[in-house]
Amino acid sequence: MRITNKGEYGLRIAMRLARHYQSEGPMTTHQIAQTERLPEDYVQKLLWELLQAKLIESRRGAKGGFVLAKPPAQITARQIIWALEGNIFEIACIRFMEGEKRCMYLDLHDCGLRALWVNIYKKVNELLTEATLELLIQKEDKVKEQLSRVSGRRIIPIAAAT
Repeated sequence: MRITNKGEYGLRIAMRLARHYQSEGPMTTHQIAQTERLPEDYVQKLLWELLQAKLIESRRGAKGGFVLAKPPAQITARQIIWALEGNIFEIACIRFMEGEKRCMYLDLHDCGLRALWVNIYKKVNELLTEATLELLIQKEDKVKEQLSRVSGRRIIPIAAAT
């Protein structure tokens, strides 16, 4: 699995737009870059990709800028990650999830690795789908609580996991 800075920064940009969705209106590339402390040309590139994926819209005029194309509750982390990164799973077994019948590397009928990869793929997709922008802009404790319901397990704080 691979999520690069591109995916993370894209999520941060989308979350920033979610915070402005109803109250403050469109944000310019400059405002987003400044607020998120990201290079303006990189923000512009990511906004273009999100625009092409129809996750955001651009507004023209003196008070123009970018806004979410739908309410924050209807846009998921999965949509943003996949729009910017494409498929984040780089494993041969992914072909089984896309309809192929036979593993190209093994002539075995049963493979424990395939079961592992398929389950990881499904869990990650469940979490990314559950994580709407509306949820992600909440306080961290609320996000942990909600996502732990999806995973069926308590989410361990990052500091405790290392």
